[in-house]
Amino acid sequence: MKIDEKVTVERERDNALRAHEYVVITHDKEGNEVEYISFYVADSGKIYSVKDPRPLP
Repeated sequence: MKIDEKVTVERERDNALRAHEYVVITHDKEGNEVEYISFYVADSGKIYSVKDPRPLP
């Protein structure tokens, strides 16, 4: 899902984990995709961070 010109949120189902993985992607000054943050939302509603956020470009 495109949020604006620079930010996109991608979602993928992981049936084994019974959760959706969300990845927030932004673009650097050169237009390259940069994965900003990634997290899982379990079917129970709990949120699990996959990695710490990167500094915004």
